[in-house]
Amino acid sequence: MVQGVATKKLVCNGVEGAGPCLAEADMCSPAELLRRHGAGIRRIALRVSRSEAAAQDITQEVLVRVMRCGGFDSSRGSLERWLQIVTKRTAIDWVRREASHQARVIRVGAVYSASAVVVEEAVEARVRAANVRAAVAQLPDCERELVSLAYFDGLTYRQISDRLGLAEGTVKSRIRRALTRLAHVIQRDFEEW
Repeated sequence: MVQGVATKKLVCNGVEGAGPCLAEADMCSPAELLRRHGAGIRRIALRVSRSEAAAQDITQEVLVRVMRCGGFDSSRGSLERWLQIVTKRTAIDWVRREASHQARVIRVGAVYSASAVVVEEAVEARVRAANVRAAVAQLPDCERELVSLAYFDGLTYRQISDRLGLAEGTVKSRIRRALTRLAHVIQRDFEEW
């Protein structure tokens, strides 16, 4: 005897291995077990899982588990109550497995989604940068130089003014004019694209 469970091999109506201790409850085959208790097992499985398909899977899993492993001890209670407990535990395990699976799917999907967004943003940034550089190349030389110094080299108006020997106000107005032209060029290119 293992943990209060008889381990004798059962042969009933030609079915061998119906499970330990099921002989006491007159359960000889999976078909008989299903006929007598299948509706109750399915009802509990449906209540816990809230899914008809899951309830069918859980019912099958309970029947397989009972026929393989047994575990019923008539001195501890009725077969029906024992089946209810086994069904409820099996259904709860199923729900937990499904929740864990869904969480993994969501995490993996989020990682792939985040990766795709990062790649997409990087590609868009490169395309925008290339478009801006192409638009800057269309500016007159003096405006192109001012925009390059201010936005690509990161110099202030005063630093540009000192470097080129121009008044700071002149630098500001030429950069503003260059930015207005850039906006028109970029807008035109965007509408054509």
